[in-house]
Amino acid sequence: MVEKAFQSLSESEKKLYRSRLIAFLANPPFSLEDHETEQNGFSRKEDMEKALDYLETFQEEPLSTQQIITVGNQVSESHPYISRGYRQFGTLLEETKTPIPPAEEIPLLMEKLVFDYQETWKDLEPFAREAHFFTDMIRIHPFEDGNRRTAFLFVNLHLLKQGYAPVYLTDNIYKEYLNNLHHYRLDEMTELFQRQSQQEAQQIKKLFQTSQNRK
Repeated sequence: MVEKAFQSLSESEKKLYRSRLIAFLANPPFSLEDHETEQNGFSRKEDMEKALDYLETFQEEPLSTQQIITVGNQVSESHPYISRGYRQFGTLLEETKTPIPPAEEIPLLMEKLVFDYQETWKDLEPFAREAHFFTDMIRIHPFEDGNRRTAFLFVNLHLLKQGYAPVYLTDNIYKEYLNNLHHYRLDEMTELFQRQSQQEAQQIKKLFQTSQNRK
């Protein structure tokens, strides 16, 4: 079982978690396009901060499609070429060439996703529940851009609320992540989320201890 590290953290450690969450999601190390944000004239970091601020005001409210749409809009708010709301085109996930549903099916699929999270998966272990939500949302691919950032914001806020460290994708597990996503391997995605969360919890402890030793 992954340690529930977050519940016993100080406010300083929680701030460190938040800053790392924004940094990782705004600039994932495996995506070259994410390092071009400043050159394109918009800041994903600022967009992520606004989206996280919005989500944190709804921590005690149940998940809804409106929350997902709002966060999906906010994570790409500064991008000049991304339309708002659900996507109107697209047939494949570019990274895996996995087919995605037609645009006209998205509203119903997103309602089902929220229902499954609230009801169908409510008794699953936390990492299994979040792996189901994340994988299904990415395969629906409701937005033109920012689907992974949006999904991870929800996943990580849900995990943090339950006392678990966030989940990030890193270079060393990116192929594993893509295989799990493409082949719909939910058990393997769950294990990947658990492993990454545990590593982040350990990393935060080291970073905070180092910062304390410097004082």
